[in-house]
Amino acid sequence: MATFIFNSRNLSTKWSRYANFLYSKYPRGITQFIKYIEKWVLIELGNQNDEINPNEHLAWRNQAASHTDCFLKYREAAEFIIVADIDDILFPQLGKRYLDEFRHLSLQYPFAAGFTYNRTHLKVSAHKSPKDFSLPKYLSSLKQTNEWGSGKSVVIPSRVQTVWLHWPIIIEKGYKMINVPNQQNIMLHFTKWNMLNSTFKNELSESDTVITKNEDDAIVDKIIQSINSTNLKINAEKFLSEINAMQIYESLPTNIIYYPLIEKCYFDIFYSKSSNHRLQNVKAYNPESCPGPIKCQLPTFPGISCIVSKRKYLHKFISENLQIHYPSKKDIFQKSDNGCTM
Repeated sequence: MATFIFNSRNLSTKWSRYANFLYSKYPRGITQFIKYIEKWVLIELGNQNDEINPNEHLAWRNQAASHTDCFLKYREAAEFIIVADIDDILFPQLGKRYLDEFRHLSLQYPFAAGFTYNRTHLKVSAHKSPKDFSLPKYLSSLKQTNEWGSGKSVVIPSRVQTVWLHWPIIIEKGYKMINVPNQQNIMLHFTKWNMLNSTFKNELSESDTVITKNEDDAIVDKIIQSINSTNLKINAEKFLSEINAMQIYESLPTNIIYYPLIEKCYFDIFYSKSSNHRLQNVKAYNPESCPGPIKCQLPTFPGISCIVSKRKYLHKFISENLQIHYPSKKDIFQKSDNGCTM
């Protein structure tokens, strides 16, 4: 089987990203095996006089440790493990399912520890209202940005010891990561969203395709053209009926409060700190400190109801220079009428 790992940092995203994530994975043999990292909570360090707060030195909620923890839990059961975000979509080009493609690559590269797919950023339009969401129209709105980001990986669990957001750090001797040629496949990053209040206009019809800008981007056009929108629509409707999702969809919000605030915060502390990379059109980021949600100051919103989860941690020194923090047995859920807090 194939297992998909994504980090809890993605839990603050738009509902439409989840919809796209589930619809795209459902017909490709991944639905039964989606795994996610438990929601991160802030550790209260107790009575400490130190000026340094360890929480401020965890990059993206300590996602490297979270990814590896999930990897270690499922490495014995999974033939392949995908490490990516929920808005990173891989459409198999070397077979009908993910397993078909990964097995094809394994035969082609017998000494592979895994496969890294180059990743391109796309613009996409979707309705704010869940009841108006249309997968074919959503896919037809895709537009290229001519921007490429660091790749995402699929690993063979028996050949790596750790995983990370982009590639594994510790690889077994005799194996190496293989960068999948763009001519075979790439990963699409649905990152720039245009949320619509009304219906799609004529220019966003189902016949629209991605604008090809150069030779590398041609594979994107090929992938989009290979997507069978009719089959995807059928699979999406089947998925919705099986889980009775329409009742849930009708209760989803159309006015998103926190996502724009978190998106701006992450831009200020990380994504705005970019520079040219040695690879063409790929950005390198040089943040001034470890990026993460603790750097984001969220305002109060009187009248907004929210359930805030809290966890008490106990602390113990096991040596002079090493202190461990472990959770108590009871979690606390508090209702707030002033919005959500960290």
